[in-house]
Amino acid sequence: MLFDWVAAGLNVSTAVKRGLYTVHQSLVVTIIGKLTDADIEQLEQSLRDWLGL
Repeated sequence: MLFDWVAAGLNVSTAVKRGLYTVHQSLVVTIIGKLTDADIEQLEQSLRDWLGL
């Protein structure tokens, strides 16, 4: 769960789903927000834990 979803510019409470996906840049229609530094740190730590790094 993102803690700073309002500060990120999102209009609803948001969670990050576990998994790695790639999306070609041409498929990105619009950017709806930007994660705060605190949420980026939490996401990076979660990915490290999930990947065993």
